[in-house]
Amino acid sequence: FHALQILQTTHLRRVKLILIDLPYNKGNGDFIFDGKVVDKDDPEKSSKWISFLEKRLPLLKELLTEDGCIMM
Repeated sequence: FHALQILQTTHLRRVKLILIDLPYNKGNGDFIFDGKVVDKDDPEKSSKWISFLEKRLPLLKELLTEDGCIMM
């Protein structure tokens, strides 16, 4: 999150493509959300991932060029 905030000063409207790789599809099966490891078998892992992205997506959008896109 903090890195995205810093990129606002250096890369605003300069990025053509942002690729987001979902952490729970990587094979190791877990990611850290809100300071806790989310296990691959957690039934709420998708909603936790969406919550994780909620404050980051607006920052990502600001980095995009007019014809840029975000892919997952």
